[in-house]
Amino acid sequence: GFVETDAASGSHLFYYLVESADEPASDPLVWWFNGGPGASSFAGLFSENGPLLLNDAGVLVDNPYAWNARANVLYVEFAPGVGYSYCAASANGTATCAQSSGLCSPCPADDSSVASQNVKFLAGFLDLFPALKGRPLFLTGESYAGVYGPLLARAILDAFDDATVANLHGAWFTDPCIDNKEQFGWLDIGPSFLFSAGLIDARLYETLTSDACTLS
Repeated sequence: GFVETDAASGSHLFYYLVESADEPASDPLVWWFNGGPGASSFAGLFSENGPLLLNDAGVLVDNPYAWNARANVLYVEFAPGVGYSYCAASANGTATCAQSSGLCSPCPADDSSVASQNVKFLAGFLDLFPALKGRPLFLTGESYAGVYGPLLARAILDAFDDATVANLHGAWFTDPCIDNKEQFGWLDIGPSFLFSAGLIDARLYETLTSDACTLS
């Protein structure tokens, strides 16, 4: 389904909720997100920890490692423009400037804006599923979730002072990306390959490989 996260821009985030196969009325809520930035969380749903997987024959089979064996698992496609999530303002050219970066876009998707959108999503989602209010909430994901996750955790703690609504219990992330420049110096290979293949010009190559560039 969809949850509106910003009426002015017509932003809506698409989600998929997998109910726990054990005790759905009492099991925790786990919010999974893939990295990117800009990767669909449905990659995790359909190829990693969801209840069903496609085998080599193209047949759906039960996933023995499905996370919904012990939790209600939430998958959200964010920011607007990823997957089925959308922002109507992108069609009419209305621009909003992100506070953190100063960049103007019909649908801001910088890290701070994404955290704000996800807090609004969570509020709307819990209104749709009031039985999940107050349930232990865990944030988890991989790759760029190392950036998304801590920012969202902080935003949730700031936005919800009532644990009977959003009850954040913890967060953990697999192979988290925290700072591309510091963690992954080998990413310089990317610009070198693109330049040697004639896919970027010298000016962009110098920008991407300069000390000022964070490779984000």
